[in-house]
Amino acid sequence: MKEKVNCLDDFLARRKPVLLDGATGTYLSRLGFNGLTPELACLTRPELVEKVHQDYVAAGARIILTNTFGANHLALGRKGLAGELERLNVAAVALAKGVKKKAPYILVAGDMGPAGELLEPFGSARPEKLLACFRQQARILSEEGVDFFLLETFSDVAEAALACQAVREVSSLPLVVSFTLQAGKQYRTMMGQSLRELASWAEKENLAALGFNCGLGSSQMVEVALQTSRLTSLALWFKPNAGLPVLQQGKTVYPETPEEFSSNCLKIVAAGACFLGGCCGTGPEHIKFLAGQLALLSGKATAS
Repeated sequence: MKEKVNCLDDFLARRKPVLLDGATGTYLSRLGFNGLTPELACLTRPELVEKVHQDYVAAGARIILTNTFGANHLALGRKGLAGELERLNVAAVALAKGVKKKAPYILVAGDMGPAGELLEPFGSARPEKLLACFRQQARILSEEGVDFFLLETFSDVAEAALACQAVREVSSLPLVVSFTLQAGKQYRTMMGQSLRELASWAEKENLAALGFNCGLGSSQMVEVALQTSRLTSLALWFKPNAGLPVLQQGKTVYPETPEEFSSNCLKIVAAGACFLGGCCGTGPEHIKFLAGQLALLSGKATAS
């Protein structure tokens, strides 16, 4: 029987890889949800959201993310759903915590994504506008009882810093921040920030973990893990895509099999990752196969 955990520090203290869940949006689509935005499923198809959580926990995930990535005022407003913000976030946490009641050995991360508007001078968004946007969502997630916060898929340190400030104004829960990178001779964010800059900022922010997700497949994330582990002693969090997307018969497909994905993820673990799961294109089959490989790895380590 898996031991109950009370907080993120319980996992960090064990110094063993912690398995995260996989994609939410692409898995919901596989299950038949075709609504305006994945977050809307919390209200219109809650049984599907519950299944997503349950399937990942059954596959071996010890941390699941609330289905709230785009459930902030600005992102929802662009889809005409700003009025549903509170209901969406409350429902999302309730669905995730309902699964946790049956699996007390997991944690629920309050998932927050970017606002989707560039800060001045690159865009028109003023800092106070984004700060208010993030603060509103963070307050709801905190009050509804998430275990910690995950700010993911950020491509600008300045926006991530505002999101961190907003969370800390309403909550003392641990913070993990995960960036999305662009491939090239050097891995950088869309706004040009390097891995060294991200690691330095994350340490100053005293984050529980520094992460990277989306944008890259698992093979590319291996190199990111190798480079980042040399830049910081912070716990590292990785959720790569199941490869880079390709078009097949008019549909977007992520080509990495569970075996390919897991093989690269083991290399990410060897490079020093503490938290490991999947982003776009991954499903329970990827997480289950990875769980088995990590169990084998743990068994070999114990035997030696």
